[in-house]
Amino acid sequence: MAYSRVLSRTTAGAFTDVKTSDEYRKDRFSAVLKSFSIKPSDQLLDELARTYEAALEDSLELKCGELSLLTRIKAMGKKIVMITEGPQDAQERTLEKLGLKDKIAFLATTNLFRISKVDGLFSKVLEQLKTAASDMVYVGDSERRDMIPAIAHGIYAIHYAEAESFSLDLYPAKINTLKKMEHILTVA
Repeated sequence: MAYSRVLSRTTAGAFTDVKTSDEYRKDRFSAVLKSFSIKPSDQLLDELARTYEAALEDSLELKCGELSLLTRIKAMGKKIVMITEGPQDAQERTLEKLGLKDKIAFLATTNLFRISKVDGLFSKVLEQLKTAASDMVYVGDSERRDMIPAIAHGIYAIHYAEAESFSLDLYPAKINTLKKMEHILTVA
């Protein structure tokens, strides 16, 4: 429970400052331990951060259909831009570990641009890439942090909602598997 409170409080800004993933993790572990009146040493925080990184890396896995979808999009001559919240270094390591680095043309994080999705990250990315909103399609899994801000910036949005029903009749359209999205691109 202490970690949940710390996580919610420390990620509210969506990683919009200049810290590395290691610094964020040490800050969170320190806050949790202090909530139990434990003053952690730098050595303990280093060990906790290393253990966490190793466990996180071991648990990474691609979503079903992710690699084939990205390969298909690239084969269509489209550029893939990943817009995400989190520390830039952690997202880069994730792409590398999952074998997706060569699929992504540009990685835009809240950490890199120092602004959250809801506070204007999409406009910063469009400006950086010199791309019109009408030339971009955005796929995201959060109504509040993805769909609403993307649509507000004029970007065509698709809601990736695994637990919901598939529907192309809504806006944003709802896709519940990446395989279905790839199929739509194949027949289009």
